Amino acid sequence: MELNGIRLDAQRCQVVIEDLTHAREQTAARLRQQLQPMGRLQQAGRVFEALTLNLNSPTQLLAALRALGIPLANTKESTLTSYLKAHPIIPALLSYRKAAKAVQMVENLPTHIHPVTGRIHPEYLQLGTTTGRFACRQPNLQQTPRSGGVRDCFIADPGWRIVRADMSQIEMRIAAELAQEPRMIEALCRGDDLHTLTAGLLVGEAAAEVTPEERQAAKAVNFGLIYGMRAAGLRAHARDHYGVELEDPDQYIARFFAGYPVLARQHRRLDQDRSSETRTRCGRRRRWSATPGLTELLNTPVQGTGADILKMALTLLPAALAGTHARLVGTVHDEVMFEAPEQEAPVVGQILKQVMEEAGRRYLTQVPVVAEVTITDSWAKA
Repeated sequence: MELNGIRLDAQRCQVVIEDLTHAREQTAARLRQQLQPMGRLQQAGRVFEALTLNLNSPTQLLAALRALGIPLANTKESTLTSYLKAHPIIPALLSYRKAAKAVQMVENLPTHIHPVTGRIHPEYLQLGTTTGRFACRQPNLQQTPRSGGVRDCFIADPGWRIVRADMSQIEMRIAAELAQEPRMIEALCRGDDLHTLTAGLLVGEAAAEVTPEERQAAKAVNFGLIYGMRAAGLRAHARDHYGVELEDPDQYIARFFAGYPVLARQHRRLDQDRSSETRTRCGRRRRWSATPGLTELLNTPVQGTGADILKMALTLLPAALAGTHARLVGTVHDEVMFEAPEQEAPVVGQILKQVMEEAGRRYLTQVPVVAEVTITDSWAKA
């Protein structure tokens, strides 16, 4: 992956930077308008105007928020999230930070284009996380935003296509089998969509009546609660990763675990035992010197098993693809991305699907593992 790299369309990237910068400045302007009635503010002997407030200054921002009557200790994201309902400026501020982070990330991408290859060659760390997932840096392509057209900038060479395969709902499948949750296992064996199933449980509707908005909320709830998130964390997770505002996360939590009682019992058991070690499905062990939190105990077996499956697939793929010119160009958690000559792309896609599903079957025996393949000319369209 590091040697192959991936091509960046620098011209398209510049257009995206301009669009994201415009969105950031619009968000900043709305924030300052909300602060306008405050007039002049003083902090640490310095006076500044609300309309010229440096939104990136923790000191100035904290003074401004306190002047609005929001008793914050600091301006960390976790702290702001806990005050989401305190004032409408908090969601706006978090949106500004998200936009600013996207601009910073995308502005940095062209600086990583290699002068000889014309491609970006990031560094991948095989054990970059405590769960065993890959990590990525210089630049961190695993944090490339899905929105804003950023992934449109990553393209295949002329005459080549991007062939991407990801394991559908793999974390939910792993969690279902580890917990032995029958409702989930039966649904997956039928080929049902777990997010739609959960949406029906949350809103009291039949699967056929679930709306796309309800399914999106259920997706956030599924991926949050299999890891034991609490109400505040779930609300932030839903907003930041799925664009969903959960008005009453406690109610969603109660309905989720009422619908999946065996999963709920597994969580209670782990919470009570608080073992100092856990293992992935292949037996890979993680140990703690101190008592771990429930989220860690739930996270490692699920995400760690997902990492094991992905790495098994990457181990099997070179031999399977030996008769092609396909080259591995990236991975993000449960997906792999190859670049292949246009005429070979369909065959490469078939091989990817077969190998990834075979890797999954080596670890999961009660639920089917499904790999979904797309063939396009850019990462975003994949």
